[in-house]
Formats: sequence, C-alpha cells, structure tokens
Amino acid sequence: MTAATPSRRHKPFLTVGDKSVEHHELLDVVDDNDEVIAIKTRGEIHARGLMHRSVHILVFNSRGEVFLQKRSLSKDEQPGKWDSSAAGHVDSGEFDLATLSATAS
Repeated sequence: MTAATPSRRHKPFLTVGDKSVEHHELLDVVDDNDEVIAIKTRGEIHARGLMHRSVHILVFNSRGEVFLQKRSLSKDEQPGKWDSSAAGHVDSGEFDLATLSATAS
C-alpha cells in the first residue's frame, strides 16, 4: 500500500495495487428534500446506498453529439460503463457551483 499525493479537490487516498481506495472523502447524506441529515465517508455511502450530492456535466459538439467517457475498470461503482462527460461528488459542506467549476477544469 502506498499513500498517493492528494489533489486540490480530493482528500488523501491509498492505492492498493492498481486500484485507488479513497480513504477520507466525506460527503453529505441528504434526504428527499436535499437537507443534510448526516456526514459519512464515500465508501460507507456507496456501500449502504445512501443519497448524496453529485455533479454531472454533459458536453455537446456543434452537431449536437454528446461527449461521453468510459468509466475506469477500477471504479467501485459501475466500472467500465459509459458515463457523462464529467462528474464528481460534492464534498461535505461544499456549494454545488464550486464543485461544478472544479469538475469542469
């Protein structure tokens, strides 16, 4: 196991073989009204199927075709599937537009 260098947007994570395991990424758990009801780790949220915030961006060319990306096979959710042009989780306490800007850059 080796520690990876954290980026500006992400919390530190560990790498195990060729897979990244995000270790401390905290996300807000929300209810049906988008009210924060808890703060949990990304891993716990995905394992328990809890509702949380994310941002997806669709990029279209001049012909109206959408740019999609294929998810890495090392992803814990939907590996190898087609996905939106760019996407990311909204960190706990982060405003959605800040995430959108960071995801787009």
